[in-house]
Formats: sequence, structure tokens, C-alpha cells
Amino acid sequence: MTIHEQQILVVDDEPQIRAIIGFVLESRGFNWIEAANANQAWSIFNENVIDLVMLDVMLPAVSGIELCKRLRAVSEVPIVLISALGDEEDRIRGLEAGADDYITKPFSPREVGLRVEAILRRLNTAGSTIEAEGLGIDSPSGEVTFGGQKMTLPAMEARVLEILIRNYNCPVTFVDLLNTVWNTSETVGGREMVRITIHRLRSHLRNLGVRDNFIESVRGSGYRIRKPPESHDLLQGCNEL
Repeated sequence: MTIHEQQILVVDDEPQIRAIIGFVLESRGFNWIEAANANQAWSIFNENVIDLVMLDVMLPAVSGIELCKRLRAVSEVPIVLISALGDEEDRIRGLEAGADDYITKPFSPREVGLRVEAILRRLNTAGSTIEAEGLGIDSPSGEVTFGGQKMTLPAMEARVLEILIRNYNCPVTFVDLLNTVWNTSETVGGREMVRITIHRLRSHLRNLGVRDNFIESVRGSGYRIRKPPESHDLLQGCNEL
């Protein structure tokens, strides 16, 4: 299945916003379904195969944040929040609810299209299992294996882990992660988006029994999966992404 055969659910209580997003998606060859509120969106999600959800934060009755939490509790479908609330705390709240990306209004239609394409392209890129210290991840499924256990990670967490493993023992900067995973160079709120994704990823890996310091913070720079201290290996062979 190509990315343009996949189906996107657009949830917004403003018809004109749904129409704009729908036009952008159609112009890029995507299929899409629209919903005006959380209850309608929940029904559509459970009755159809949905590959990505674009979700307004400020929905009537049940908020977009609450719907995001409900969707994340039952599915690893990529979720992109769209909101006029663009403060760092608002972004953090959305990402902590389980969103993979956060776009603020007013938005660039071209940016929306590019972000959707980037997420779905990563999910459909033919890949293979890569491994570090017994932890393997299958791309693009996002299935992680460790010590005989398996877990499927949300899209962005899986992509971050894949990048860190491919750059094993080498620091990966915030900017590199933003460019590679989220297809953006926006630093306002971007670092916090990366931090929250890393926090969730660490929590998932901890549940699999992976060592606590598997993903190491590199102060002021980014993150790396560092070889255990007992290996006494020097950092070498580290290249820019």
C-alpha cells in the first residue's frame, strides 16, 4: 500500500478548517474522512481503517486532548494535533496525551501536507530489524523485541529509537531529531517535543527490562545510546546525520 492509498481522519468542529485540510490532502492524493466532534470521530475510527488522525484540540464537549488519550489507549495510530494554542505548555500537554506532532493555527497548508507525507512515508519505508545490545526494532512496523518480549511503539518513538540505534554510541542532536523525525527545523517548542518523546520511549523500554541509562542525555546537545561503561570504548566513527 502506498502512502496515498491510506486514509486520514480529520477532526475539527469548524467546517472551513476541515475543508482546507481536506483540500490539502486531496491535492496530494490522500483519502480522508471528516468528523465534527469527538464522538463522531470515535465512531468513524472504530468502523474504518484509519492510518493517521488530524485532531483539533478545542473540540466541543469532549476535547481533542481527551480524544487523543482515548485513541492512544487503544491504538498506535499517528496523531497530529492542530490548535490555536501554541504556547509551550499547550504543546507539552498535547504530546503528553500521546500525540506524535503538534501544528499551530494559523498553519501553512503546504507544511501540513509535508508533515503528513513525512509521517506516512516513514511508516511505509521498507525496512529491516536493527539491533543494539539485544534490543531490536523492526522498521516500519515499530515492533520492538528484547529478552523474548515484544512491544509496538508509537510512530515517532519508533523512529527516534531507530535513529539512535543507527547512530549507536554517537550523539544525535535535537536539531537532527527534529529534522529527521518531525520534518521541521522549528526550535520553539521543538526541544520539549523531543524530550517528551524520549521520556515516553524510556518508559516503554523500561517496561521491557532495558537498562535505565540505555538512552543517555547529552547535555545541551541531544541524546545517544551509549555503550555500557565497562566496555571502555572511546567514541569514534560518529558522523553527522
